[in-house]
Amino acid sequence: MPKIKKSLFYQILSPYILIISIALIIVALYAAGIVRSVYIDKITADLKSISKLLERQINQKGLDDGADNIKLILNMFESENPIQYSYISQDGDVLYAVNIDKAKKNQKFAPEFKKAIEKVSGSSIRLDHQNNIKLLYLATQHIKDNNTQGIIRLAIPISEVDKLILGFCLKIFLFGLSVIAVSIFVSFLIAKRITLPIRLLIRYTQRITRGSFNLRAPKSDSKEITQLANAMGAMGKQLSENIERLTKLERVRKEFVANVSHELKTPITLITGFTETLLEGAIKEPKEALKFLNIIKTHAGRLNAIIEDLLILSKIEQGEDDKKIRFELAYIRPIIERAIATCRLKFEKKELIIEVFCDDDIILSVNPALIEQSVTNLLDNAIKYSPEQSVITIVVEELPDEVMISVQDQGCGIPVNDLARLFQRFYRVDKARSRDQGGTGLGLAIVKHIAHIHNGMINVESKVDEGSNFYMHLPKNNSTEMSEEGGS
Repeated sequence: MPKIKKSLFYQILSPYILIISIALIIVALYAAGIVRSVYIDKITADLKSISKLLERQINQKGLDDGADNIKLILNMFESENPIQYSYISQDGDVLYAVNIDKAKKNQKFAPEFKKAIEKVSGSSIRLDHQNNIKLLYLATQHIKDNNTQGIIRLAIPISEVDKLILGFCLKIFLFGLSVIAVSIFVSFLIAKRITLPIRLLIRYTQRITRGSFNLRAPKSDSKEITQLANAMGAMGKQLSENIERLTKLERVRKEFVANVSHELKTPITLITGFTETLLEGAIKEPKEALKFLNIIKTHAGRLNAIIEDLLILSKIEQGEDDKKIRFELAYIRPIIERAIATCRLKFEKKELIIEVFCDDDIILSVNPALIEQSVTNLLDNAIKYSPEQSVITIVVEELPDEVMISVQDQGCGIPVNDLARLFQRFYRVDKARSRDQGGTGLGLAIVKHIAHIHNGMINVESKVDEGSNFYMHLPKNNSTEMSEEGGS
C-alpha cells in the first residue's frame, strides 16, 4: 500500500509544535530542579541557624536541661511538620531526641553523620524506612572549648517541598499548554504564509499544463520562492514560444506539403495525360506526336526544376541544423562571374545586357557556393521577367558593416500588395506567367534562407512597369569557423 504523503503545510507545522513542546518540557524540568534546589538550600540554611542556637543552648544549660527551650527553638522554623532533633555521640549513639523515637539504632553509618565527623557538618536526603517518609538531614559538630562534644542532627520531612514543586510544575504545565496553543496558532500562520506562494505556484503550473501560458507568475516575499516563480514564469513563456513556434512550423509544413503536392501534380498530370494520348494512337501522327512530346519534355523539365530546388532547400536547411555549413574568406567578384556564366544561355537568348559594378578587392567571410546560388537565383529571376534587349545591373557595394549585392532589372515590376509575401515558398505574383517561364516558386525563398544563414537579409524595391531591384545584405562579422568541422 503506497505511503500517504503529507502536505508541506503539515510538514512545516508539525516540527514547530514538536520543537516547542520539547523545549517547554526541558525548561519545566530545569526550572523545577532549580526551584527545588533553592528551597532545599533555604531549608538547609534555616536548619544550620537552628543548629547554632541549639549548640548555644546546650553549652549554657547542658544536654538534659532546657528541653522546653529546645522545643521552643525548634518551633521557630515555620513548617507543617515538626523538626526532629537528636544529639548523637561521636560513636553514633543517640543520646537525646525531640520529636523522634530515641531508641534508634546506631547512626555512625548515616551519610550526614559521617560527613559531620569528617567535615564539621553534613547533609543528606533519604527515606526514613520506619515511617516511610523522605527527610532532609543536617548534622553539625557540637564544639565546646574547641573540642567536639557530639553531633547535633536535625531532620525535617520535605513533603511540603515536593508539594510546592508539584504545584510549580502544574503551573508550568498550564502555562506550557497556553504557550503551545499560541505556538500552534502562530505556527499555523507561519506555515500558511510559507506554503501560500507554493500553492499558488502549483496552481500556476497546473494552468500551464492546461495550456494557459500567458499568465504572470505569482510574487512572494521569499527570495528563493521569487526566483523559483521567475524561473517557472520564464519556463512558461518559453513553452508558449515553443508551442507557438511548433504550431507555426506545423502550419508551414502543411502548407508546404500542400504546395509541393499541387506543384508536382500539374506536370505529372500533364505528362501522364499526353503519354496516354500517345499510347492510344497519337504517336502514329508525327506532327501531333512531336507536339505532345515537346509538352512532355517541358513539364518534365519543370518537374526536375522543382525537385532540384527542393533538394537545394533541403540541403541548406540540413546543413544549418547540423552546423556543417562552412564559411571562408572569399572574393565576391569571381562568385558573381560564375553566377553570370551559369545563366549565360538564358540571357543571351533574350539578348539582355548584364552590367557588373564590383571592385576586385571586395572580400567577405561567406559560403561561396551558397552566395553563388543566391546570385544565380536573383539573376535567373531578373532574366525571366526582363523584356528582350533590356539591361540587368549587378552592383556589389562595400559598406562599413556589410557588403550589399543588388540585382536590378527593367521588367514588369511587382505590385505593392505582393511584396510582403514575395519570399514565401511557392508564392508567385502571376502564377500562369511564372509557370510558363519555368519558375518553381522556390528561387526567392532559397535566396532568403541563404541570406539568413549568413546573418543577413534580403529586400526588394519595385514599381509596376519600371522594374525591380533586389538587395542582399551580408554582414562583415561572420566567423570563418561557423561549422563543427572548422573553417577553411
